[in-house]
Amino acid sequence: EHPYAAHGPWLQILLTEEFVEQMLADIQDLSTREVSKLPKEYSWPDKKLKISVLPDTVFDSPLQ
Repeated sequence: EHPYAAHGPWLQILLTEEFVEQMLADIQDLSTREVSKLPKEYSWPDKKLKISVLPDTVFDSPLQ
């Protein structure tokens, strides 16, 4: 079983429906209207998966 595949800058992940539900619950704070303090990191060690959400400074300050 190989749930991850990478090709160049692309990463493909095979997720079960149960894990998708768990992930959505874990990252629910990102969907609120309140400004999230970034960076944030979400981790699921049993799946060997970690996701980092970083601020998009390129669009915040396009002249830098």
